[in-house]
Amino acid sequence: MRNFRTTTIVVHSFYRSKDQQSNQNQNYKGRTKLFINKIMKGDASLQLTGVNMADKGVYQCYVSTPDGKHEMDILLKLTADWTSTKLDPPNMLSPAQNITCSAFGAYPKPSLLWQDENGNDLTNQTSSKDSIDAEGFHNVKSILDINRMSKLTYKCNITNERLQKSWTATWKMQGRLNKNESETIVITCGNFPNNDEDLTITWRFRETEGSQLVMKCEPIHQYGGKTLSCIMNRTEVLTNQTHSSLILRNAALEESGEYICEITTRDTMQVFTYILRIVPRKKEETRKRQHNGALAAAIALISAIALLLVVII
Repeated sequence: MRNFRTTTIVVHSFYRSKDQQSNQNQNYKGRTKLFINKIMKGDASLQLTGVNMADKGVYQCYVSTPDGKHEMDILLKLTADWTSTKLDPPNMLSPAQNITCSAFGAYPKPSLLWQDENGNDLTNQTSSKDSIDAEGFHNVKSILDINRMSKLTYKCNITNERLQKSWTATWKMQGRLNKNESETIVITCGNFPNNDEDLTITWRFRETEGSQLVMKCEPIHQYGGKTLSCIMNRTEVLTNQTHSSLILRNAALEESGEYICEITTRDTMQVFTYILRIVPRKKEETRKRQHNGALAAAIALISAIALLLVVII
């Protein structure tokens, strides 16, 4: 007789030269198989299909033959790659800023590490939450508060040690731009990974503190060094093998806000934030006239003083 069983239920039974299914646990019906042609050679391996989280644990193989009885315990460990990962950049238009790093559908619980560009460990400065779904998979979220004026690059690393797999995301406040209304404005994002066929570039925009991020153009899948473009209203995105440029033509005041460039691959994500302030042209011209007027008055005053000195001399 050959039995595979957990400590409480029968997984598979085989004796009298055939499978015995009457006492098999319902959870294993149709999912187990022995290799009949190998049994007489001493190989009682069990094939288990449709594996799920409930299958993990210790299995006992019990074999009885005319030569004696044999038992062996086998520990079945399971692991699952995360179904998705993401980094949510801070809302730089709000009073408080934080970065969120998340992994969904992972098993076992993945480890998570935060660092700055200098390699300093910031993990203890975060708040984290781990929830387990109905199927036993982990959904992990970690939040790091940052300084509004920080110019550092922040990195989040998520690792499934059992699979020896990791995912890394970075975020940086790339720059603040002041431009005039009605101008053509170009925002450039670069530092692409080399020769990665999974490379995708996405541009997003947030107008005010309370508004949601909206996609400025459909995600661009870059490969083979080609120059690709996306046009939406007055916005154009041009992407080649080294960088991506978002072009705003005849820029309007309502296009002031936060622009985010996302560079993603299968195992990495880079996020860059730009703050764009578009100045009304009339106000800008008024400021220039005021500046020119003040400059002319200063020149006139200097001339008058010089003339007075000449007269005195």
